[in-house]
Amino acid sequence: MPLQTSTSSVTASRPRCTMSFPLLQSRGSICIRERWSIDLVGFARSGFPFNARMFVVSPVLGFTYIRPDLVSGQAKWIPNADAGGGQTLNPAAFVQPPAGQQGNEGRNDIRVFGLTQFDFLAGKEVRSFGATPLQFRADAFNILNHPNFTNPQALVSLGLHSNGPRRC
Repeated sequence: MPLQTSTSSVTASRPRCTMSFPLLQSRGSICIRERWSIDLVGFARSGFPFNARMFVVSPVLGFTYIRPDLVSGQAKWIPNADAGGGQTLNPAAFVQPPAGQQGNEGRNDIRVFGLTQFDFLAGKEVRSFGATPLQFRADAFNILNHPNFTNPQALVSLGLHSNGPRRC
């Protein structure tokens, strides 16, 4: 399953003043309604794939990680209200393969949560007396306050198992 990514951006600006409202009566004036801009940036991505790992002691390799065997009929994820995203890897779904072999778990066959984020920008450019503009901006990141998680720790052996995805 390929990684899916989408990014989009919308910009609205008002470059010219349609009605002058002089703030300063001397050598220049500032139009309140000109040079405003609003930006909205959206980013969405499907979850990265990863593999479960088991820590084993090999007579040839010493301490190493191997890919486990999947247990038929067991779900890879189990609900866990205390974990980020509400689920953790199921340690009962993975068993150690025969010595000297990699397990039958497919490469990158476990998907985690995707990422969704929308950012907002409002800005005003002010030009008075000289040619150098002054810009005022307000940026708001992740305006929907959507939690985004990184991949969980994939170790599923020796009593160590994932406590779920971690927040980025």
